[in-house]
Amino acid sequence: MKRGVEIFGGIRKGFKIRVPSQVRPTQALVKRSFFDRLGPEIHNARVLDLFAGSGAIGIEALSRGAREAWFVERSNRVVRELKRNLEALGFEPQSVVIHGDALKVLQSLANQGRKFDLIFADPPYHYPKYDQLVKRCVPVLEEEGILAIESRKEQSLPTPAGLEKLKEVVLGETKVTYYRRVSGEF
Repeated sequence: MKRGVEIFGGIRKGFKIRVPSQVRPTQALVKRSFFDRLGPEIHNARVLDLFAGSGAIGIEALSRGAREAWFVERSNRVVRELKRNLEALGFEPQSVVIHGDALKVLQSLANQGRKFDLIFADPPYHYPKYDQLVKRCVPVLEEEGILAIESRKEQSLPTPAGLEKLKEVVLGETKVTYYRRVSGEF
């Protein structure tokens, strides 16, 4: 088990969540930048945290007033720790944890008609399916919703129909690409 990741804002500010040793948590600088950039858009939002790991992004969103957070994680061991973190912080009632592959879960959520105001994806840096990931997020993102994808700074990400690329923020070796869901067909 790695050291804890601190929650920076909201009702659980200062609390630390446990991070399993096999998880690469979102860097504090990236997490701060993300939440500083989105600020008031977090309040009452439905959040989807893909490649959730310890759940640091979704938990931070809940602490800052998100209505609910859904977490998608592939590792059984990491899912167990994520559930412990949610329980310890009292966030279980407004959380859904899904054990599974992000692309398959996105397809399932789209088939169910689920929509989210904010989607954050932090895949492994050598993830081979960024193009598919971006495209599969479109149907589960609310109109005017925000998609943020973390990648290596060299990674080029597409802008499929239904999304408008807002900004790319480079922080060290990491890049976060922000999109907004636009109206119309995709």
